[in-house]
Amino acid sequence: MKKKFLLWTIFVLILIHFLKDITQDILQISSPLDILGDAKEDLSKFPKIIKQGYLLLGISSLFSELFLIIAIPLALLGKNNPKLEKFVWVIITFLLFYFYQQFF
Repeated sequence: MKKKFLLWTIFVLILIHFLKDITQDILQISSPLDILGDAKEDLSKFPKIIKQGYLLLGISSLFSELFLIIAIPLALLGKNNPKLEKFVWVIITFLLFYFYQQFF
């Protein structure tokens, strides 16, 4: 029961963050999600390879979030699929490390 609640909570947070990324970073439009803030990274001082790596990580996080938005409900509402659930936890771990490095 605790695991289901945790996954639904993560699902809601991922969905909000995904929508915030889409509106702020891709569409560059204002939305009520702007109250959550927007990190504007200044990578101008870094070498090109680091900028490209950061861009690649950002794109992979966006696709990871999209995957989770689809996979978490499937894992919770569908048949018990241990492989899907394991992959969901791997992606969540990746995103936790990615978001952690953005703040520190």
